[in-house]
Amino acid sequence: MGLKKGVYLLITELRESRYIEVGKLGVFFFPGGYYIYTGSAMNGISQRVGRHVSQRKRLKWHIDYFLRYGVVKGIVVLSSEDKIECRVNQMVKALFKGRIIAPGFGSSDCKEKCGSHLLLIEKEGFNQGLLEKLLNQDQAKKKSLLSFS
Repeated sequence: MGLKKGVYLLITELRESRYIEVGKLGVFFFPGGYYIYTGSAMNGISQRVGRHVSQRKRLKWHIDYFLRYGVVKGIVVLSSEDKIECRVNQMVKALFKGRIIAPGFGSSDCKEKCGSHLLLIEKEGFNQGLLEKLLNQDQAKKKSLLSFS
């Protein structure tokens, strides 16, 4: 990837409903479906995303606990010098009618009161084309990398 700063979205699928312990945040019941996690890295986004998709890692961030069961289906990386994580998360929530399952997930440093940076997107509500359109609407200001499997 080679990008240094920006925001990333991990599009994951949890194939079946289950309880997941999310570190000190607690235990939550996650319905099966698609989830979008919004994160940021202002110093080494390529390494951060690479770490998240790695199978061998120490459980450090909330998303690490979730990814023991969720399958990464797509990654979107937005190069940005600005801290736009909350703005992107709120757009995803509004456009895909994202639902908060675990309050506080991935948002312990959130300044915009997002509630959570992991959102459940019902399987029938996930629209890859809409996501691509949303992220490519402002190409002059940022670069994006989309990868879906």
